[in-house]
Amino acid sequence: MKSLPPMTASDRLLMRRLTLILSLSLFVTISLYVFVFAPLYVLVSSDVLYQVTVLPTLFDVLRTVADIAVFGIFYGVILYAVYRFSLRRSIRFLVIYGIGILYKNFGNLLMTFAVDGIPNDVLFLILSISVYILLEILQTALVVTLAQILISRMEKREAIRMQAAEKAHKTYTPLSEPFPFRKLLDFKNPVQKAAFWMAFVPMAVRVLSRLATDIFIAFPDTFPAILIDVLWMILYYSMDVLGFGVVVYFIMLFLLLSFRKADRKLMETESEASGLFS
Repeated sequence: MKSLPPMTASDRLLMRRLTLILSLSLFVTISLYVFVFAPLYVLVSSDVLYQVTVLPTLFDVLRTVADIAVFGIFYGVILYAVYRFSLRRSIRFLVIYGIGILYKNFGNLLMTFAVDGIPNDVLFLILSISVYILLEILQTALVVTLAQILISRMEKREAIRMQAAEKAHKTYTPLSEPFPFRKLLDFKNPVQKAAFWMAFVPMAVRVLSRLATDIFIAFPDTFPAILIDVLWMILYYSMDVLGFGVVVYFIMLFLLLSFRKADRKLMETESEASGLFS
């Protein structure tokens, strides 16, 4: 296994900052989901006084927003960590996210017990949650694999160009720096390309899950009613694409640019400090 270059003081500081950002962001967002939005949604949607109000829709939207935020934050952190430090040094972020998955699912289970009591089929409920956790792990593995493959291709391409320049006794000139982004979507930029396909995964999972549910729903047989149902379906699918695809992608871009800016400041500070003592 190829050894990694030693980390500088600015590298270690950036790693600590990314770790803190991911940990706090996931804890706050998942806590709001589990202990505020989800139980309030259950309460208002099961109460006849609130069923016809906007509250059930509001808390359902807030749950979805929390899910979108979790994906966007984690994907942004793990992509920059893989780009900047390698996957081997980014394991801590996978562990943090794994803890977050467990916290969310078993927190939901405990809140279900608190609101509805312990059901008779508790073992089946735990099994269902375990399957859901497994699917989350598989989705995460797919996303991280995409990031690793696309970033590795960039690194290998640069290594080949560097070796060719050395053999030809020429000055090595790297290809254009991925940062800052020159377009909102640029498939020639490996970081943006990775961000796009990473955001595509939760969007596709969401759309396919909704499609699997809709297949088993019986449509009304009258024309106005079926048209209304189709329009609602189009709206929900569009919201899935917009939320879990487009919004997650733009959250990632914002975080990636923010991390790069902070990274450069740390490197400049370290360089200035070393110059003072040289």
